[in-house]
Amino acid sequence: MKFTDEIQQKFASTVHIRCENDVNEKIKQLVSGGPDKLQIISDFDRTITTSEYNNKQTMSSFSVFEACNSLSEDYKEKARTLLQKYRPIEDNTQMTVAQKLPFIEEWWHQSELFVERPVFPI
Repeated sequence: MKFTDEIQQKFASTVHIRCENDVNEKIKQLVSGGPDKLQIISDFDRTITTSEYNNKQTMSSFSVFEACNSLSEDYKEKARTLLQKYRPIEDNTQMTVAQKLPFIEEWWHQSELFVERPVFPI
């Protein structure tokens, strides 16, 4: 299956891929490059992504990554556990950013532990 097929199956209503061959080739290069050559931009504080679109909560950039079928169930379960622990802190309107920051950094560091080893089949 092409990578773009999986993306379109999961996100057909919100994702449009103009050049499927180019996208498939780029993803193939990311996977074949291995984890040592991969950088991931995560958006825990939603400064890159919006939190709502058409009155529906959107997925963060990291949630999109975690929804990928190529990831192991073990990885997904660990990510869900962290989400359940830290998301209420992230969304807590009674806390200041300064109060949230140590928790968000802890979430980020815990998540990094899961991706230090390959999570995609190479």
